[in-house]
Amino acid sequence: MNEFVVGEYVRRRLDGLVGVVKEIATFQGEPSYKVDLGRPPIAPDAKDDCWWGTAEAWERAVLTHAHVDTRSADCDGTYDKGYTDVPSTLERCSQFGELEFKERVMNSVVSLHAEQGELVVTPQGLTWSQTTDEGYIYTTVRWCEEKNCDRSSYQRDYRAEAMGY
Repeated sequence: MNEFVVGEYVRRRLDGLVGVVKEIATFQGEPSYKVDLGRPPIAPDAKDDCWWGTAEAWERAVLTHAHVDTRSADCDGTYDKGYTDVPSTLERCSQFGELEFKERVMNSVVSLHAEQGELVVTPQGLTWSQTTDEGYIYTTVRWCEEKNCDRSSYQRDYRAEAMGY
């Protein structure tokens, strides 16, 4: 299975240079990726600055993912839910994919239908709070680049738990 797709931006682990995957081939049963680093060719007779390497040589250039946590309350009680959102393939293949990803996450959290709300944006993430007819919604988004963080989802209905459900 290929770890990357053609068109995706990847970072060379050796020196941090970013390029785009141009081709995928299999050598000895393992996928290898041809990445164009977009610089002028080093060799005088070369047409491009492309380098081949296995998945160990490259990492995703867009590593950011989002931890989204929401607490809400209405006439039926209090609820918590959380999940991790990751960049789509299209976002990973875009030069501005990290910004596009963050914009998509923000748009999924912020309600333009609310009569009133407050959005606070920081380099670490964002918070959205709004009052509703029956209570409130409070959402936090934390940008994360850790590879081994907890990405589990959860959902809790406190009133249902109190009633034994």
